[in-house]
Amino acid sequence: MNSVKILHAVRSAITAIAELLVTDLVKDVKLRPRDNHVAVGDEIKCHARGNPTPTISIKPQMTSQVEGSGWKSFRVPVEYGGKDLTVVCSASNTVDESSETISKNRTFHVAGNHVV
Repeated sequence: MNSVKILHAVRSAITAIAELLVTDLVKDVKLRPRDNHVAVGDEIKCHARGNPTPTISIKPQMTSQVEGSGWKSFRVPVEYGGKDLTVVCSASNTVDESSETISKNRTFHVAGNHVV
């Protein structure tokens, strides 16, 4: 009989935990590196936090893009060596009926001396 009471208490605790699901609209959108000076082959990464995990987009779209949960990155292609590269990072998600999109942009000055 005690095992039945314990099982019921455990089920009640699990149900209570499941009901505490925290959701957050997009926040903390960041572009890395922090420095505006990069080289050919360096990684530029955009990431954001939120629950559900935000969808990330980066413009200009590069063929070398890779992505994970809440982030997307690319390596600076050789054709940008010696030029400026403006990157727009956007993150979006939806909680209930509310949607949020946050965009950040930065212009990176690309040196052409890094070899991948």
